[in-house]
Amino acid sequence: MPYTQTDWSTSNLTVGNLNHAETQYEEAVQDAPDIRTATDIKTYLEVSSTLPSYGNEGRLIYVDGVIYIDNGDEWFTVAEVA
Repeated sequence: MPYTQTDWSTSNLTVGNLNHAETQYEEAVQDAPDIRTATDIKTYLEVSSTLPSYGNEGRLIYVDGVIYIDNGDEWFTVAEVA
């Protein structure tokens, strides 16, 4: 089954949604490539002084100690680097 994220800000708290929450991790793992063993996937991390506009899905950028990923609609914080 393909991964579909439950948006809890707009979804009702139902038995079906709670059951789906239990399986979301497994779905995401099955859909995602194993980046540790895949030899045809390259990951690039850009370094910038400012966070650019989003809209380039999958783009990783480092700004002021924080790594962000672009999901196409907004930037998400991936990690804070000390």
